Amino acid sequence: MRPLLYSAAPSFLCLATACGGESTGNDSTKDIDPTIPCPSGNCGDIKFRSAVPSRDSVRIQMGREARRFVSNTPTPHAPGVGSTQQALESVSPALLESEEYVADINFSIESLFQNFEELASTEPDVVEENLHIWRGTSDDDPSLDELLIVTAIDAQNYAVELRIGPSDFAASDGTTVVYGNVELDGDDVKTDFELFVDLDAATDVIDGLDATGEIRISAQPLESGVREVWYDFDEVGGIGEELETSRTTYWIFDATQGALEYLYDVHDESATVYVRWGEDGGRYDHHVEWQDEQYGLVDEIFTNCWDSSGGEVFDAAAIIDENLSYYGELDGEELDCEFGPVEDHPSPGTDFENLPGEGEWDDIDFGGDIVDPCEEDPNLDQCGEAPFCDEAPAAPECIPWCDDEPDDPDCEWYCDWVDDPDYCDTF
Repeated sequence: MRPLLYSAAPSFLCLATACGGESTGNDSTKDIDPTIPCPSGNCGDIKFRSAVPSRDSVRIQMGREARRFVSNTPTPHAPGVGSTQQALESVSPALLESEEYVADINFSIESLFQNFEELASTEPDVVEENLHIWRGTSDDDPSLDELLIVTAIDAQNYAVELRIGPSDFAASDGTTVVYGNVELDGDDVKTDFELFVDLDAATDVIDGLDATGEIRISAQPLESGVREVWYDFDEVGGIGEELETSRTTYWIFDATQGALEYLYDVHDESATVYVRWGEDGGRYDHHVEWQDEQYGLVDEIFTNCWDSSGGEVFDAAAIIDENLSYYGELDGEELDCEFGPVEDHPSPGTDFENLPGEGEWDDIDFGGDIVDPCEEDPNLDQCGEAPFCDEAPAAPECIPWCDDEPDDPDCEWYCDWVDDPDYCDTF
């Protein structure tokens, strides 16, 4: 079992060629939005420049230097899960997959926001009371100019726009490829912003770009930390290719701690991933749901933890069928995890309802259902009520699958993990 976080990794619009670079943690919102340098000596009003989102505004700051390469991690399927036990690895595979995913996002957005920084560090073409415009030559096509236009709505709110067009095009012309709004606080620090990247418009004007869809990058304050940043895809992909609709959310808790959630729905699968990390380690939880031809609606849950060195300390996975039977594997001790299940998630919703609670992975019977607590203590409040199949043994839900399909060769596999050891003797 391996993480799925990177299996559908996003690809942001790249408007310039210089990308990459590792970022470091920050303690406050102000540290996340440092003033853009002004080597030209005259870059315009600081308020307008403060309204320009920079790389530090949006990039994900996760642990060690993230490596960037394409992963071909396949989507798992029920029959093979848990069939073997794997020893804990020297480096957590979930950490590596998460770093790769983070690196992919950072690499892609670096160029766009570096472009903003480079434009805002030059002398503006237009300086008016409520308007600043910076002009530069496109790195993608020297025959094109790019205009960064910042308009003051009021003292704290600004509209930001990036337009592309032929050399020396008028500000009223050109094609808008990025647009949005930024809000500053009293110290000219960005508190909220929302930007939209129009890939169709960019494809129309940039030679060689073949992309469609819209990306939204937005941020807002986080009550329990510093900032929350969203990376939302709306039917994004290459023209004629399969398109992705997904949401990635990044939470900055403090200088060294953060979390990331990735949600997508594609190929009749829905998946939710949550990664939580800090200086002393991290934890990866995911839930996937899909319709299996043999097993019906299937849930997959997976947990992986690492320590401060990145070494894997806990690994657990399970497939849950429609009868709530579990089949999977478990290695290491969950008590060694730095964080509990979906820890500090501001609004976890229902995606992880089937994920065991803290310390409960050890209570799962991978040969059948979760261990019944009433077997250990029949005096518990919830005990005393007969299970559904005891009351209605003839109900269709109570008939094991192999009773309906006894000749199916997969019944042999099924019989390896049903509760009744004599059940398989009937076949």
